[in-house]
Amino acid sequence: MFEEIGTLHIYGQGAWHDDTIIAGTEESLLDLKAAIDNALYSGATQVDFFCNDGEGYSLRVVKVSNENVDNLPVPYTVDYAAAPVKRMQEFYRKVIKETEVNTTNIPLENWHVGI
Repeated sequence: MFEEIGTLHIYGQGAWHDDTIIAGTEESLLDLKAAIDNALYSGATQVDFFCNDGEGYSLRVVKVSNENVDNLPVPYTVDYAAAPVKRMQEFYRKVIKETEVNTTNIPLENWHVGI
C-alpha cells in the first residue's frame, strides 16, 4: 500500500514572503499534477499521499474563481501572521464539503490538460 500512494511533502509559508516547497518522488509529483488537472476540469479533487514517516494525508485541490480568491484566508502558519482559527476552520469545512461533493475520478483520456 505504501508504494501505491506516493510520498509528497508540502512545506507551507511560515509568514509573508517565505518560500513554499513541494518535494516528492516523480510518481507523487505526477499524481499532484493529475490532481491539479482534475480540479481544473471538475472544480475540486482529492488525492492521498504519505509523508516519509509513513503518515498519510489527503490533499484537496480546489479551483477558486477570480471573484472569490481575495476571500481566502491567508495560508501562513506562524501565530503572528496566521488567519484567525475560526476563519480557517470555516474554510476547511467548506473545502471538505466541496471536495466530497465534486470529487470525481475522471479517466485520463478525458482530462483537459492545459485548460
